[in-house]
Amino acid sequence: MKKAEAATGKVYVVLTRTGTRVAKMIRMYTREPYSHVSLSFDENLDTLYSFARRHIHNPLNAGFIEEHIDSGIFGMDKRIDCAVYCLEFPQKEYRRIYGLVQELLCHKEEYSYNFVGLLMVALNRPWSRPKQFFCSEFVAWVLGTAGLSLTSKEYALMRPEDFRRCLSLYQIYEGKLHEYVDYRSCHRDMDFSSIRRVEYLRYPEEMQKIVSSQEVWGIHKMA
Repeated sequence: MKKAEAATGKVYVVLTRTGTRVAKMIRMYTREPYSHVSLSFDENLDTLYSFARRHIHNPLNAGFIEEHIDSGIFGMDKRIDCAVYCLEFPQKEYRRIYGLVQELLCHKEEYSYNFVGLLMVALNRPWSRPKQFFCSEFVAWVLGTAGLSLTSKEYALMRPEDFRRCLSLYQIYEGKLHEYVDYRSCHRDMDFSSIRRVEYLRYPEEMQKIVSSQEVWGIHKMA
């Protein structure tokens, strides 16, 4: 008997506080506890997706990457703090988000880090280019493709603290990143009834143009 498909799918937004020089500079400017944002589709955060450095010791070689708690930058320091938020989407929008991330993953070498855009955030001037993102810009854009506008800001002006203050996101954990899995295993009966379920998603005309424009975002057409 075929297993019925779940009516909704959960997306996890993960804020982290790493000890890299770049991260410290960002926190020094923002005076906020977190400097990096990632997306995940599984409750144990086995795989996270974001825009960051591809190699541990070279911050200038950066782009779209897969992240893992026990390797890379996260694996270097067991003291990394994090905050994990959850958002529940109808299956149609969930598949849209998941499919988009997988599409980027298939062509990850074509994407690069939006260094100029990151610097322009400090001037409150959005700067975006095809196939270029910084971490918070990427996460906001992906969620936006499902019709969820976290704030009135443009994607290229989003900062990690904007996710922390967003009422649409339900916090399920805050503490050490390396202790998250143990926490989840001890809280399997966690009550998710308070998680906001995004049911009525509408695409403003401007968003329709952004989502559908391959020329603007450089997204390969999905089958």
